[in-house]
Amino acid sequence: MDIFKRRDFLKGAGAVILGQTFLSKGIQAGEPEIDLFKTINRVSDTDNLSALEKKHAPTIAIPGYIKANQVFFLTVEVGKTLHVMTPNHWIMWIEVYLGNSLISRTEFSPLIPQPSVTVPLSVGGPTVLKVMQRCNLHGLWESTANITPM
Repeated sequence: MDIFKRRDFLKGAGAVILGQTFLSKGIQAGEPEIDLFKTINRVSDTDNLSALEKKHAPTIAIPGYIKANQVFFLTVEVGKTLHVMTPNHWIMWIEVYLGNSLISRTEFSPLIPQPSVTVPLSVGGPTVLKVMQRCNLHGLWESTANITPM
């Protein structure tokens, strides 16, 4: 009776794992592979959101009327549909910028039921509001809004 050697076992296990990897890649060969971690992801067409965009693009809610140098409240939620928050898939943080200045950063754990944040802001003149969020599986997402106080 041959003794099953460690080296032979590891070679066999490695071949099985590689075979499964190539097989799963072959099954998905018709789909373009997208690396969401290579860039900042943005919505390409606001009228036709993909399923991924619906769950990951930050949604910015600001009042319709903002007075210069008066406090208003900005609310940011992740996605138009609820993003899951599980130990395997969650929103890690949300950052709010006025122009290029970081105003707020809120970090989340997978135990938070819904990734959202409300931030008090005040602006003196027209500016760009930028919101970024990070999903542990789907990378960095950004949304922007122009703010023009009255």
